[in-house]
Amino acid sequence: RIGKLKTSAGVFLHACWGFQVLFQAPSETVMIIASELGWDHRDPWDRLIVAAALHYTEGRILTSDRDFDHAPGITRIWDGG
Repeated sequence: RIGKLKTSAGVFLHACWGFQVLFQAPSETVMIIASELGWDHRDPWDRLIVAAALHYTEGRILTSDRDFDHAPGITRIWDGG
């Protein structure tokens, strides 16, 4: 669990509601973007995160995960510091 969220699911969901985070299945558009990414990264969940960010937030991602620094069109907002 190194680098993973250190809280309960309930606390996490409550925080997300406060930020109006919506959980839903990826759209067909997001799945197509994920499948066509020019990014040498095999984790399918990371690819979906990048695709959703490109589609919904102009490529902005709030994360300390430096793997996203190499994703095309992505701006990592939080460096975890």
